Amino acid sequence: MKSRVYTTEDKAEFFRLLALTGNVSKVAKELGFVRVTCYKWARQAGIFTGKDTRAQRAQFERLRADGVSRADAARQVGVDKRSAQDWDKGIKQIPGGRVYPDGRVVRYRQAAILANVKNPREAYTRGAPVDLARLETVVDSRYLSLIERERIHDLRSRGDSMRAIGRALGRSASTISREIARNTATTVGYLPYAAHRIAASRRPRCHARKLEPVSNLRAYVEGKLRKRWSPEQISHRLVTVKSRDLRTLRSWPCVLHRHSERSTPQMRGTQGPQRCTSTTPAPPP
Repeated sequence: MKSRVYTTEDKAEFFRLLALTGNVSKVAKELGFVRVTCYKWARQAGIFTGKDTRAQRAQFERLRADGVSRADAARQVGVDKRSAQDWDKGIKQIPGGRVYPDGRVVRYRQAAILANVKNPREAYTRGAPVDLARLETVVDSRYLSLIERERIHDLRSRGDSMRAIGRALGRSASTISREIARNTATTVGYLPYAAHRIAASRRPRCHARKLEPVSNLRAYVEGKLRKRWSPEQISHRLVTVKSRDLRTLRSWPCVLHRHSERSTPQMRGTQGPQRCTSTTPAPPP
């Protein structure tokens, strides 16, 4: 994409409106300019673009002089505890550092800060990065959808219990509890979109299917399917086979069902796949 080129008239109009409003974001939105570019122009011109906290600090210092505690003064002024602590100690914050009352200046070193981070953040995405096609694929109704996760977030924020959320969604309370426990990725709590990305990232199974490669096990299973054996019969027969690679599927008839469904009709026979609950004994060899 080609970057936009601004003329001298565009910059002059930006500074004219900025002098009237004093809000860089508002002027950028009104003119249709890129907000980051407008902030860059303001910084290069020496215009302060941050939040002016001088009035808040003066009010905080008056409250402290009257004997109000730091926590109460910070709450009345509307600032966080860290800023109140700095104001109490006479510390002034500057871009990229701090100035102490004795004149000492401390600069933040980005490399030193990141060196002490145990798990550095590599992206600004909450949750695992997932392909968009996989994220939007609806697998089955038994899995929670994005709409359900958004409703869980709303009901959870309202203070509803797990059972109340489950009744509202037609799900069990254990499903809701497991969803919140497994898919909460940040310290701010349960977020529906991040939870949906985490759940979608668990879907792919990277291991190879046992009957996918050409092997003695696959030849044995396909040979029995040609004889119209059911998957249950093959699974029961594998219990008595002494070969180690042929005994790996002895208790998994459902795996044999999936393989028979992917096979040709001649290999499956005329009856088609049967349910996994059958207890039909294997015929004699």
